[in-house]
Amino acid sequence: MKTETIPFRDFMNGSYKKKVITYAFVPVGGIVFNEPTVFIISTITIGMGAFILEKIAENREYPFLESIRQFRSFYNKYVVPSTVIGSVVYLFALTYKVLL
Repeated sequence: MKTETIPFRDFMNGSYKKKVITYAFVPVGGIVFNEPTVFIISTITIGMGAFILEKIAENREYPFLESIRQFRSFYNKYVVPSTVIGSVVYLFALTYKVLL
């Protein structure tokens, strides 16, 4: 292994570092926008909020109760599974360095 000696002044001002050009290329960037943990936590939070709102409104006759039920049904049917599947695919790709 080759050892490089650099002057202390160059070390302190950071001029000894080599300029490296980096490129970011993620082929599925349009599908997965962020860390999957954020999506899972927000999915659980929104689902629990809709459930709690429905339970509160259940004992009273509110006109928006049916729309809350429809939203929760749609949310549980489409959004939750797609979030979980997308997170699993992202973590699998990240584990096997498919995206990098």
